[in-house]
Amino acid sequence: MTNLKALELAFDIMKAHNELTGFETFKDIEINPIDDYVAFDVPTFALGAADMICSLLNLTLHIEVNSDPTDDRQLNYYIN
Repeated sequence: MTNLKALELAFDIMKAHNELTGFETFKDIEINPIDDYVAFDVPTFALGAADMICSLLNLTLHIEVNSDPTDDRQLNYYIN
């Protein structure tokens, strides 16, 4: 399985998770096929769901400090 296919599956799983739970756990999900990552926002208590998706698809979860002063999020989350 190519990395892009795994990222597309992660994107689909996040969308399906939101629909099935009736709660928007994963917000602002966007896939960037050029730079090979899926960016999203998630509440801290739901990081386990993101980690399980990464484990399932052999991807890596990255958490970094948000350096954009115009954005109110403290952290950026992405998978690659």
